[in-house]
Amino acid sequence: MNEIFSHSQILGYLALSSAIIAMLQTNDIKLKVWMTIGYILLASHYVMLSSMVTASTLMVGIVRNVVSIRYSSLWVALIFAAIYSIVGISLMSKPIDMLPVIGAVINTMAIVTLKGIKMRIVLIFSCFFGISNAVIIGSIGGIAIESILLFLGVITAYRMMKSERLVSSPS
Repeated sequence: MNEIFSHSQILGYLALSSAIIAMLQTNDIKLKVWMTIGYILLASHYVMLSSMVTASTLMVGIVRNVVSIRYSSLWVALIFAAIYSIVGISLMSKPIDMLPVIGAVINTMAIVTLKGIKMRIVLIFSCFFGISNAVIIGSIGGIAIESILLFLGVITAYRMMKSERLVSSPS
């Protein structure tokens, strides 16, 4: 495990702050903007930890998040899934290196093709790949981010479902 207050871990903590803000958003565009900020910080964190597969998937994710604000289609998601796969396979040194790639592909399907509660539920599922990867790499910030995203994703999805029920129920 790396030092708790090393430069790389501090970037992870800053990414954590952005991720928390992102997952609390009920507006899909605000969620994607805050995710992008977090991805920039987290990609830098993983570069400093020498996890180039994880950093590369985050860099592709930055572009994906920006594109997904304007375009939403299965084709866009499939193009990014292919890019993730190519980047991951070309950079991996062992099969476990594909964990962030699998998580990124699942995340892409959510970000690019889904909206609202469905998007958040799939994002919650993708957290398990991120948690596993962060534990293996030794990223304190990554473990914290993914665990908190899992928790906040559940809470935000619940809030959104509750809000939908209030709007749709007769007075």
